[in-house]
Amino acid sequence: MSQYRLFKHKDYERSAESLPPSIRRKALWAQVLLGTRGRTPSVKGTTGLNARWRRTPVQGNHYYMWWIPKSELGFDRDRERLDQQLTQSILVHSIRHHDQTDEPIELGSLTDYEEIPIASLDPRYEEQTEVSTKVQQEYVALATVKGLPGSGKTISLLYLARDLAKRNDLHKILYITYTSRLKRAAHEFLQAQGEAIAQKVRDRKSVV
Repeated sequence: MSQYRLFKHKDYERSAESLPPSIRRKALWAQVLLGTRGRTPSVKGTTGLNARWRRTPVQGNHYYMWWIPKSELGFDRDRERLDQQLTQSILVHSIRHHDQTDEPIELGSLTDYEEIPIASLDPRYEEQTEVSTKVQQEYVALATVKGLPGSGKTISLLYLARDLAKRNDLHKILYITYTSRLKRAAHEFLQAQGEAIAQKVRDRKSVV
């Protein structure tokens, strides 16, 4: 079970619909990270009226996904009934161009945000999804996923482990990494996919 609950603004899609697929998918992966870890690797600071907000780069220094932890909310608690379970909640507002950084963000009301299950988010490209499809449909004794740094190899393997764990004919899956950081990332991701998934996948760091 994810330690964080993710809520997306009702107008988020409007801010993203005209953007290239690469930006939308990177923002989607950033949401997966927020739901599993409560943070993203890169976060740019803000000042002025938007000082409480976080912005995660989704295309260099040109576009940013804007979000805010529940702990930074400025709602009047006498007017808004806050669910105690929202302690670890994160609100995702929109994707905006760098030139819009200083434009004030209207937080709105909690009713303007819809909860998004982390397990429903899939930021993979077609070739990344194909990794899972081939393993599921073909007899594969040994498969190698190759790509440059940042090309999406880890994402492909994380979702492959999730997809395999959904199969009824597989009961135990071993996911081995070379570093403790990757092991922790896999553990957080699988926990966010649900207890049934997490219990079937054992993540270990290689001793080699």
